[in-house]
Amino acid sequence: MPPPPPPPPVDAQAVQVFGVAAVNGRLQAIIRSPKENVTRTVQVGDTIAGNVIVRSIDAYDTTPAVILEQFGQTVRLTVGQPTTAQGETPPAI
Repeated sequence: MPPPPPPPPVDAQAVQVFGVAAVNGRLQAIIRSPKENVTRTVQVGDTIAGNVIVRSIDAYDTTPAVILEQFGQTVRLTVGQPTTAQGETPPAI
């Protein structure tokens, strides 16, 4: 019997990416994770939202992006991309 599939990477998909930059020769991304109430900078190798790993930062593509990994699955998020967070309440109008 095959093992069950990993859960979906919902925390990784819910991360917001506000920008990427090279600071002192190191690539950093400005992000907000779904489990943190602050915007912060991260580098490759950092862990966010408890179990999401920053795998790479692509600052030189046409659309800069951050590649995250959760449960062995990668998620590519571009700067300004809307999140696909599940269970969030839409803003009141």
